[in-house]
Amino acid sequence: MDGSEQRFLTIIDDKATPLSDVSRKEIRNASGTGIDKPHPAEVTTQASDNLRVILSKLYEHNLVWMPIVDDDNNYQGEISQDDIARHLSAPAL
Repeated sequence: MDGSEQRFLTIIDDKATPLSDVSRKEIRNASGTGIDKPHPAEVTTQASDNLRVILSKLYEHNLVWMPIVDDDNNYQGEISQDDIARHLSAPAL
């Protein structure tokens, strides 16, 4: 995580279902596997959701990011407020 811009890491189970997340700050200088300090993944979104739905979920639950899942609730990635801001401020193609 230190070598990237990621501030959070999503922890998934063997079926690729998002279980929780842990922050870089929490696991820095910590021992164990990271699952020792989880925050349950209570809110997810789908890649097919429109920006209005995604932003509503982020703001309603006071989140800065959340996991993206498919129709079977399998982890597909993440979206954050920073990702959205970068996308909206990028030059048009």
